[in-house]
Amino acid sequence: MRFIRVAVPVPIDDTFVYEFPENEEPEPGLRVLVPFGRRQLWGTIVGEERERPARAIRPIVGIPEPRLTLTPELIELCRWVAEYYAAPLGEVLVRMPILEFCPHMRRHIPPHRERCRTSCSHWPPALFQPKPMMQDLLQPHSGADRRW
Repeated sequence: MRFIRVAVPVPIDDTFVYEFPENEEPEPGLRVLVPFGRRQLWGTIVGEERERPARAIRPIVGIPEPRLTLTPELIELCRWVAEYYAAPLGEVLVRMPILEFCPHMRRHIPPHRERCRTSCSHWPPALFQPKPMMQDLLQPHSGADRRW
């Protein structure tokens, strides 16, 4: 039996131990579906647990296909963000764009969103709208626009 530590998106600053299937390889950064209380949540594997915990351990519910993973560098970035902003690690990990926007991406963000846009219909359309440049937002308005 193998045990993994999973960060879930709950307002608790801790990770939780789950049983991982013997026929699978646990990979840090892998997204898994886990039981949490009476519900099921998507969590992220952050490491392996070497010793069997004293309490009863529940098995994971599933692994999505295609497998969604974060790189070790992104996990470290999330750890830093969680520590710096005093936020639970699970809340930070679930907000990484790789996990939230595109389930077809694995270990990378495409160099151009258009490539993913054509293959992933679930990208939010707002991501492809032109954004105003910062200098445009900071331009002074003409006198006619001022309301005193």
